[in-house]
Amino acid sequence: MILWWNLTSIITSGTLFGTRFTGSLSYDSTGMTGVGVEYLGLKTITFSFAGVAWSKMQLYQGGEVVLRDGYPWYWTGAFLPPQGSLVTVLAIGFGGSGVIGYETPGGVFGMGDCHMVPTLWSYLWLLVWRIFHK
Repeated sequence: MILWWNLTSIITSGTLFGTRFTGSLSYDSTGMTGVGVEYLGLKTITFSFAGVAWSKMQLYQGGEVVLRDGYPWYWTGAFLPPQGSLVTVLAIGFGGSGVIGYETPGGVFGMGDCHMVPTLWSYLWLLVWRIFHK
């Protein structure tokens, strides 16, 4: 089953302080056991950051959802910027759950927070899945 999650993010430090962005990601839950920590690869990831569209095409490291007992805990992704970007690198999830790190062309670093919110369908599917897999 492909599950979809919405992303809400805000930059909390650096030259892009206050920048907000949203997006979505999906992953295939087929191999999920619901026990302990599991890693499932992202099927899709899209978001618009500082006016530029980002996707799985820019992903060069990570690209997985980290589950804890069957429920998404956070996701990881390090991206090389697309044309027109205000940053030289963007990484999400490597410093912990929802941590954003970025660097601008002048070598200025900044941080932020990214949160995953399930779509209604994904939330209901996970509830039903947990009931039948306990």
